[in-house]
Amino acid sequence: MASGACHNITMIETVTITGRTPKPLGRKLNLFWWFLNDFEPTPPDWYRPGKPFRTLFWYLRNPFQNAGRYVLGVGRSHLHRDR
Repeated sequence: MASGACHNITMIETVTITGRTPKPLGRKLNLFWWFLNDFEPTPPDWYRPGKPFRTLFWYLRNPFQNAGRYVLGVGRSHLHRDR
């Protein structure tokens, strides 16, 4: 019976995400702004082409986009994580 050596290998990977745009505090405190979508303010071409109220439904499809991305989430700051 062959016995294999057991090696504990620890790999550390560093990930840095930059290029994020900070939003002013005044916007973050504006509850109406939370419902908007600064990341994708206009619907892409594939979303409801030629249909009425296309932009309205785009905003209703992604409610709280700014709140989740810039107020509560990590879209507001640069990241540096070690895994």
